Amino acid sequence: METHDLKQSNRNKILWIAVLIVLNTLLYTMAMKGRTLPERLTTALAANLIGYNVIGLLLGTVVALFPYKNLGYAKKYLRASLLVILTLQIVMTVGLLLVLLMTFAGWY
Repeated sequence: METHDLKQSNRNKILWIAVLIVLNTLLYTMAMKGRTLPERLTTALAANLIGYNVIGLLLGTVVALFPYKNLGYAKKYLRASLLVILTLQIVMTVGLLLVLLMTFAGWY
C-alpha cells in the first residue's frame, strides 16, 4: 500500500471513528435508564473518548505484531489501533441499537 493510500485510509478510519463516537454518545444517553442526563452524558463521553481509545491503542500494540505488506511497526501500529478502535465503536453501536430496540419493544 502506498504511503498516500495509507494516509487516506487512516483519515477515513478517523472520520468514521469520530462519527461513531458522536452517534454512540447520543445512543447511550437515550438508551440507559436510572441516571440523570448529565451522568449518562459524562459516562458516554468518558467511555467513547477515553476508554475505547485507550483499549484500542493497547490492543493495537499486539495486532501490529502481525506481518502486513512489509510495513514498519509504526505504520502497522497506527493502522491496527485505528482498526481496533473502529471495531470497538461498531460493536458498541450495534449493542446500543439492540438495547434501544428492546426498550421500545418493552423487553428492557
